[in-house]
Amino acid sequence: MALPRAAPLLLLLTLLLLTVAACGGEEEGIGDITGEYALDREQFARQLLKERIDARTPAARAALTPKARRALFEQVRAIAGASEIRLDLLAGGAFVVRYRFGKEEGRRRGTWTLRGTAVTLRTTHTPAGALTTPSELVGAYEAGALGFPASDAVPHPFVLRRR
Repeated sequence: MALPRAAPLLLLLTLLLLTVAACGGEEEGIGDITGEYALDREQFARQLLKERIDARTPAARAALTPKARRALFEQVRAIAGASEIRLDLLAGGAFVVRYRFGKEEGRRRGTWTLRGTAVTLRTTHTPAGALTTPSELVGAYEAGALGFPASDAVPHPFVLRRR
C-alpha cells in the first residue's frame, strides 16, 4: 500500500510539533515564564530563622523564650531586608540577575531553560567577563514562583516571585 504524497510532510510536521512541545513546560500547562522575579524577603527571613533555630542544640532551642525568638526573627528580618535578588528571564532563553547581600552585590547573565517544572540557570558572564566554566543552578517553577534549594553555590534556599 503506497502512502499518499502528503504523508511525509504530515509526518515531518507531527514530529516537529512533538519536539517543540517537549522543549518547554507547555505540556504541563506552565506557559510563558519570562518576566521579572524578585526575592520573597518574608520567606527568606523565615528560612533564615529556621536555620538559626535548627543549628542550636535541643536544650538551647527549648530555652528560647518568646522574647528571644522575636529578637532573633527581627535580626534575620533585617538581614533579609538588606538582601535583594532581581532575576529577568528574557524571551529567547537569556537571563540577567542582580543581587545584593549586605555589602556584597553583583550581576550575572547567562541562559535559562525550562524542562517540565525544572528551571536551569546557566551563568556564563560576570562583570569581569565570560566564565571559563559556566555554573548552573536548578530550581523549580510553581504558581508564579521560582524556588531554589540550598547547594554549594547557594547557602540558603530562597524563592523568587514574579513581579
